[in-house]
Amino acid sequence: MKFTNEYIEMVSKAEEIQGLCQHKEGDYFYGLDGLEWKIKKMNYWIIPDKHTVGSETFYDLVTWSKQFPWLPTLENLLGMLNKTGHHIHIYYSDNKGICKVSISSFGYIFDGGIDKVLELVLQLIMKLLYNKSWNGKEWEEIK
Repeated sequence: MKFTNEYIEMVSKAEEIQGLCQHKEGDYFYGLDGLEWKIKKMNYWIIPDKHTVGSETFYDLVTWSKQFPWLPTLENLLGMLNKTGHHIHIYYSDNKGICKVSISSFGYIFDGGIDKVLELVLQLIMKLLYNKSWNGKEWEEIK
């Protein structure tokens, strides 16, 4: 799966979201090496998805959790909203070959390109559930 740099930065700094990680098979994480890693087997070890070196590297969950932020997928994010009773509508429109996404819920609308869906849903979750907004560098409480 490919995550944008902006999404990686936003979700890495969203402590509330990081605290929801359950380390399940199929979860993605961002490594210090700049690669996305995926849990392939779940027991006491996590196996990197993208390393093809002579021997595989293993990390214990405690070390992993502290060093590598969780990268929730769209399915993960929508699940967070559904558990709280919030529902969203995602609209796709194609205007002269340019795709736009408009996500709205409870009167809040976030617009952006098709590649920004994760960022938009994350912004909506942080607004609805944690009363925070992204200022381009960090999450701030909305006053």
